[in-house]
Amino acid sequence: MKTSSKWAEARLNWTKEDWTSVLWKDETLGNGQQEAEKTRRSGSAG
Repeated sequence: MKTSSKWAEARLNWTKEDWTSVLWKDETLGNGQQEAEKTRRSGSAG
């Protein structure tokens, strides 16, 4: 399990900016997928 602790250590070195950009990017991607899913559902339902 050495690799997982190494991974955690790397994350501890991240700055607030790193986390903010990553979280913001993930959120944006997630919202985009939800919109596509909504469109697909309403299209097949109607």
